[in-house]
Amino acid sequence: PALAIGAEDPDAAQHTGLGSRLIEAARRISREAGFRQISVIAATGTRAYYARRGFRQGELYMTADVK
Repeated sequence: PALAIGAEDPDAAQHTGLGSRLIEAARRISREAGFRQISVIAATGTRAYYARRGFRQGELYMTADVK
């Protein structure tokens, strides 16, 4: 099935905050385990998303403090 451009699927995971909650959970788990940073492999199209959530572009990965 297809959606019209601009239409939203109420069952979709995008734009519901799921990704942000997963990042916060990863930060919490990492912090509790004693880590200071987390890293992600971010495709070109997702780098701005991670940057808005505090990740910085490194040589291979984007990293963020777990504070």
